[in-house]
Amino acid sequence: MNIPEEYHKLFWDVPVEKLEWPQHKYFIMARFLNWGTMSALRWLQQEHHFMADVPDFMRSTHARKLDKRTLNFWKMYFGLEQLPWETETYRRLRKNSWID
Repeated sequence: MNIPEEYHKLFWDVPVEKLEWPQHKYFIMARFLNWGTMSALRWLQQEHHFMADVPDFMRSTHARKLDKRTLNFWKMYFGLEQLPWETETYRRLRKNSWID
């Protein structure tokens, strides 16, 4: 994936040249959604039409990588009430899985 130099700072901890859209899509989306500017989001939309994938991303546990404010913004933007991993049932199952 050819990410412009100006957005490399979003990936300070990984080799940018090894990122590929299909394989690392949710990782890339998390970084752009969390720390990207509007111009960064426009670039990602233009290159990969990522907005169509955001609702699925939000329902996945990858969205937990977003900070709380960002997560709430995107939930409101897409009209998502509660994400599957925010439910009490999920928390209870997750908690019980550590006990066993």
